[in-house]
Amino acid sequence: MFILTSQNKPQSMNRDVLLVFDLNRTLIKRTKNSVICRKYLKTFLEYCFSKYSIGIYTSMVKHNTDSVLKSIMTEDQLHALMFIWDREYTYPDPEPITKWDTIKYVSSISKEYPGYKILLIDDEFKKVRFNDDKNILVVTPFEDKNDDLLLEIIARIEIKIKLL
Repeated sequence: MFILTSQNKPQSMNRDVLLVFDLNRTLIKRTKNSVICRKYLKTFLEYCFSKYSIGIYTSMVKHNTDSVLKSIMTEDQLHALMFIWDREYTYPDPEPITKWDTIKYVSSISKEYPGYKILLIDDEFKKVRFNDDKNILVVTPFEDKNDDLLLEIIARIEIKIKLL
């Protein structure tokens, strides 16, 4: 298990690396009446913000996205975000199962933010399937409030970044 302490806090920053996170079922689970944070979310976010540039790319509508972000991030983290892309920035899935299915393209991000090494982190391969494998990290969807996945993702992020 990874715990962020003063001894292992990242010393070097990779600001040319842009981590782009999905929200629902990647960092949180949104229900009709609440937002449930994945275990160790605060530690995970502190680590990521201390080392990388961060963006959000979600299929949620804007007002839900804003509400979730305000509930899970500090003011400093919110201001440090490179961008917040909600449903308006996604594309309709050409092979939809439901009318709400969307696609996210790394190329859209790289056009707006050239020069960054981009890693898009999502829980649904279907939404990121048209991207180069080196630019995506698909994680297990958040179902169990006791999962430790966010701590494991740190090591997976480090490995993927070396391939960018």
